[in-house]
Amino acid sequence: MGTIIFIGILFTSFIPMMLVMKQADNIYTRKVHEIQQSDEVQAAQELDVFAYPVEDEDMIKVYVENTGVVPATLKRIWINDVYHTVDEVVAALDTSTLGPYNVTTYDGASFNIILTTSHANSFSSVSGTLYYEASGWFVPELGVCVHVAVGLWGAGYFKIQVTNATWQSDWYESGFTWLGDIVETFNVTTPGNYQVWVERKGWFGSWEPLDGSPQITSISYPDGPPIVTVTFGG
Repeated sequence: MGTIIFIGILFTSFIPMMLVMKQADNIYTRKVHEIQQSDEVQAAQELDVFAYPVEDEDMIKVYVENTGVVPATLKRIWINDVYHTVDEVVAALDTSTLGPYNVTTYDGASFNIILTTSHANSFSSVSGTLYYEASGWFVPELGVCVHVAVGLWGAGYFKIQVTNATWQSDWYESGFTWLGDIVETFNVTTPGNYQVWVERKGWFGSWEPLDGSPQITSISYPDGPPIVTVTFGG
């Protein structure tokens, strides 16, 4: 009789308790996994943010380029201490233009722009602080930023040139580069289409065009960012 009572107690108390503990452990393990995944996504997010004024208007637009490998959910645009809710997803290697956002302008006004994502990342505008003067918006310099990512088998010397139909820059020549990055910005005077030429030379041999060279890019300021980025793999 005592054995039957013991077995009854076992089934009505101990085993249900073990099942509850097992369920709690599964929930904890799942939560830890979700946090780890969230941290990995946060670390993988890479966004280039360009803020620029709308010409002859008291407005600012924000151009976002997702240069990472994971989608990014944009949550807020901060202009100084005022935020605007966004709630937009930008896929990997995709772009989006946000705004325009109204701002209060006066002589000497300045505006700092920061973008935040759903994974608590913050990205400041690479075009820096925007300034307004009595005569209107302070116009930033226009430019083409060229990024060459040099891999294990692409080591060598590199030279870069930017051209359009009526103008060409001087050639920029790097030192010997291996497993590194070359970043050079070329100032230009007018919006429009530009061609970017990159050539490489190894220890021996002659200059040869890099794969993908030339690339064509376009500056559409003030309807787009004043600086555009072109990337090559070395």
